Amino acid sequence: MGPVKLRAGQVNDCGYCVGMRSRDLKKAGEGDERPGSVAAWREATVRTPAQRAALGPAEEATRPADRAAVPDAVWEKAGT
Repeated sequence: MGPVKLRAGQVNDCGYCVGMRSRDLKKAGEGDERPGSVAAWREATVRTPAQRAALGPAEEATRPADRAAVPDAVWEKAGT
């Protein structure tokens, strides 16, 4: 869940959250490449299909006032 929380912090423009989640990932043994690639998770080759499935809904559901709803296609991918 660390990458999901990090991405939510990025979407929310929360510097405190991004710093905290980055430190949490580092403490969990992550290097620099994977946390550093969260902003570009769709293109990053270090993300597994399961991580991509989790990051999609997290990104769409963060700041819901900016969107009408999480698209069905995103939920469908998360369910696979």
